[in-house]
Amino acid sequence: MQLPKTSGLVAWLLPAPEQSLLFKKFISTLSEQYETLSFVPHVTLSSVPDISSEKITEMTDQLSKQLNQLQVNLGDVECRPHPYRKVILPVDDKLMLSAFCSKVNQALGGEFCKEGDFHLSLLYGNQKCEEIDLRKIRRDLPKVKKLHIQKIAVVDLNFTPDKWKIIFERSL
Repeated sequence: MQLPKTSGLVAWLLPAPEQSLLFKKFISTLSEQYETLSFVPHVTLSSVPDISSEKITEMTDQLSKQLNQLQVNLGDVECRPHPYRKVILPVDDKLMLSAFCSKVNQALGGEFCKEGDFHLSLLYGNQKCEEIDLRKIRRDLPKVKKLHIQKIAVVDLNFTPDKWKIIFERSL
């Protein structure tokens, strides 16, 4: 499968281990079914400035102490027309994540946080939405109404989703 390569560093919010395992299995199953690449379940929070890894680690440590674990509501499965974020679960608690963003932007010294469209991706691929069985995905999806966010991670996006690498993560 050919997907566009990515680059740069980003901050992800990671689900609690039990939810992470549930979604990882589901993402792997979808990846096999649609012949796509598997990836770690996450909610992308922001880009990260191009600064030393020591400084990024220090900033993320500070952030992890300022942010609390939270539970966010998940919306209904959606299909998107672009390759990355093909099938997603939207995060409905935009106010909670906006509060996180203010702290992230303050810690990173600029406007790095996403302004919206927070979501948990389930499938990255080149398929058209008409080729994806959303009814089956909804039926088989883990029955999780609230996502328990427990960690923040800095991720190196160099290459494709199966090669993305968590550089470090911190508990909230």
